Amino acid sequence: MIDFRYHVVSLVAVFLALAVGIVLGAGPLREELSTTLEEQVAELRQERSELRAELEDEQRRSEAKDDLVRVMTGPLAAGRLTDVRVAMVLLPGSDRNLSETAELTIRRAGGQVVSTTELTESWEDEEGADTRHEAAVELAGTLAVPPPRSGGDPTVATVLAAMLAGADAEGQVGQWRPAEWRLEELGLIEMTWAEQEGPQDGPAVDDRRPADAVVLVSGGLTQQEAEEPPGQIVLEQRLDLVAALGAVELPTVVLAGGTDQFLDPTTEQPQDTLLAALRADEDVAATVSSVDNGESASGLLTLVLALGRGLQGEFGHWGLGPDAQGVAPPVPPVREPADDVTDDPEMPLPPEDEVPTGGIAPPTSGQGAPGDGVEATSTPAP
Repeated sequence: MIDFRYHVVSLVAVFLALAVGIVLGAGPLREELSTTLEEQVAELRQERSELRAELEDEQRRSEAKDDLVRVMTGPLAAGRLTDVRVAMVLLPGSDRNLSETAELTIRRAGGQVVSTTELTESWEDEEGADTRHEAAVELAGTLAVPPPRSGGDPTVATVLAAMLAGADAEGQVGQWRPAEWRLEELGLIEMTWAEQEGPQDGPAVDDRRPADAVVLVSGGLTQQEAEEPPGQIVLEQRLDLVAALGAVELPTVVLAGGTDQFLDPTTEQPQDTLLAALRADEDVAATVSSVDNGESASGLLTLVLALGRGLQGEFGHWGLGPDAQGVAPPVPPVREPADDVTDDPEMPLPPEDEVPTGGIAPPTSGQGAPGDGVEATSTPAP
């Protein structure tokens, strides 16, 4: 049994140890501890100064490289997209600044952005699922709609892909235009056509032929949102659209930004959610291209090169993201301008008096309605 004297001795030992620690800390060890801490603080300050200098040097180097790319973009991109008709497709939540700079870059490369299709919030909301399904089944009868990636009935994604490609069903003529009007009437898309220059520098005319290639601007969906419904469903719908564009053999580049800047790994994702998903799907990745650093000069130049390669049937995934196969594709050849013609017999428009499927009338003048008083004059697709 432990007696009282044991407790007394234990308490005395504790107090003696405390006293010795106080004496040593205030005496011989104090100066040594203080010196050690001061040295460590000085080392950390020196390291911080060196890192800051390295960061500033890297920033100067990066800015110089960006300036060089901007200078080289004009000569290197010139003529790579001559007479190429490009359709822009903007997903809900995508960066409009990104789409505008992409359009400007395409024009500087000799291409024409002939239409811009904005997908509205109704394209992806849960409440409109039945309406979208009914519209897809209705329109699929007049278009050569590819089968959905996951099987089943046609979807508005597969219908939109067929519409952008001008893919009429067998025996149908120009039915992709009424499909456009129907999707607009339902509030699923907002489509704007650009006026093109007329022959011999004449007045601008409405050219309503389908595009030769598509640039789909991604964004507005985080990885966290895509891990559970409804974001998971939205991601599948977007992936279906990309797959459908590849299935109709319309050269497509999915454009996103975010990888050419510093990202906090604890709060930010390394690349766009849709890009990561399509690059992970081997079947989809084999039919389209993607660029993940569209916010930079090098990314915009890569967009031009990827479009040029896509027109040759070559697809790849470029940028600085973890799944990119390289910074940029090989430079495609310069495209020679085509001779101007005034007719395109392979892609006629529906008759003026035809009422599109769904019972709506063609759009009024200024929206590309047939018979709006402007004769369509076009150049052949390369």
